[in-house]
Amino acid sequence: MANSFTNIERSLTKKINQGAALASVIDTRLPVDGKAQRISFDVATVEDEYAFGAAYVAKKGSFDMSLGYARSENDGLAKASVGFSW
Repeated sequence: MANSFTNIERSLTKKINQGAALASVIDTRLPVDGKAQRISFDVATVEDEYAFGAAYVAKKGSFDMSLGYARSENDGLAKASVGFSW
């Protein structure tokens, strides 16, 4: 019984660490001043769980948009955003 709980704990810990790594690699910062587009490639590790990500951000006037995708060993995460500033 104890071995079963240990396996569940390991599995949950692995899943939590993968989720943390996935979330940390989607970088949607705006381009530097004077620039309109930005692309980034990122890698993160949390307790031996790795994730790789790529993101694209564009801004035009008061509008901005971003797209990002991250991948770990077993999971993927995608994000899309649209913003308006005034």
